[in-house]
Amino acid sequence: MVVSGHTLWGDIATVSLPSGQLTQDIWRFDGPQAQRAFHTRTLLPFGITVIGNEAEGLWTVASQLAPGAGPNADTDTNCTGVPAVIRIDPDSGHQRVVTTLAPGSVGSGFDCEAEDLAENQGVTAGGNLYLLDDVAVAGGGYTRLFRVRL
Repeated sequence: MVVSGHTLWGDIATVSLPSGQLTQDIWRFDGPQAQRAFHTRTLLPFGITVIGNEAEGLWTVASQLAPGAGPNADTDTNCTGVPAVIRIDPDSGHQRVVTTLAPGSVGSGFDCEAEDLAENQGVTAGGNLYLLDDVAVAGGGYTRLFRVRL
């Protein structure tokens, strides 16, 4: 869920029974009465964190998209994919990969540990996405800060 002003966006998952198939939709609600503005299907990784606002857009990072894959591709976990920055249009819910990050350009968590963007790990400001990464083993905090121009 992301909130900006009087707007709320939510990624709402639905499980179909008896198959157990998971589908996800991005919903937008506007105003004090939470009027539904739109909802659209997404296949972004389940449980992924999204940050941003109406002015700068909504953003996330999927850690291991296959090279050339779209934003709705499954992430892999065998260290062959690339970290991808994905923009979600705040007015339509449309998703697209805006850039992929070269191996080594961000911390090891995004490169090879199947880590997607986590809560409180990123922020947008002034046309940049700032990411914290490389969790310290002993302290549990992050040890590196990265900037990606949007």
